Amino acid sequence: MKPLISIIIPSFNYRKYIQAAVDSARAQTYNNIEIIVIDDGSTDDTVNLLKTQYGKKITVLQLKHAGVATVRNNGIKTAKGEYFMFLDADDMLEKTYVAACLNKLTQHPEADYCYTPTRSFGDSTEIHSAIDFDPVPLVMSGPYIHAGALTRRAKVGAARFRDLPALEDWDFFLQLLSQGSIGVRLAEPLYLWRQHGESRGRHPDIQKIIKQIRCDYPALVAKYRLTWLKRRSVAIVRAAARKVMR
Repeated sequence: MKPLISIIIPSFNYRKYIQAAVDSARAQTYNNIEIIVIDDGSTDDTVNLLKTQYGKKITVLQLKHAGVATVRNNGIKTAKGEYFMFLDADDMLEKTYVAACLNKLTQHPEADYCYTPTRSFGDSTEIHSAIDFDPVPLVMSGPYIHAGALTRRAKVGAARFRDLPALEDWDFFLQLLSQGSIGVRLAEPLYLWRQHGESRGRHPDIQKIIKQIRCDYPALVAKYRLTWLKRRSVAIVRAAARKVMR
């Protein structure tokens, strides 16, 4: 029997977008899927819309407003799937997303999650690349994996989303790395990232937050810092050589 996949959709006042997100989840070519919407205390009638439109075809849970970390953690707790992923309520998936990610994980049993580049739509249209999995830049540079990564539930262990000003996704994958979990990249940009005026913007203190989060993982920093510095040194030397040759 095909493993069950849980698609968890956190939502807060995104009534205007959430049907597109749910419909893209329901349109997956992989057909053993449960869809769970965790509503974070919306005041725009999102819950009634979902119950009217989809009935028992999806699961809808309504919480008091608590923030994205609490909502995602409730999603992990509620999900019954062998694998789970998050889909933001204003984003969408290409119809082959789940099947392609699951196939990649089947080909790479050493990996515990599969992620993709993202393709933005709406106010801007571009592809946001993602590098092949490498723990060194993940720890020392910053995030390149999104929360839509399809993840083996059994490998999550104690990892949960923390209540942070930003970069909860990155922190979650650092927790997984601390537990020994690695990922694998799927080359196709199958996750669709909507750009609009209400999108969660870049935090003004993002570099400070990166440093603060990294300080919470001293063992990872100690493990990968020297390799990172060596790579940077090599890159600087090569850049200087190219400049001289011009």
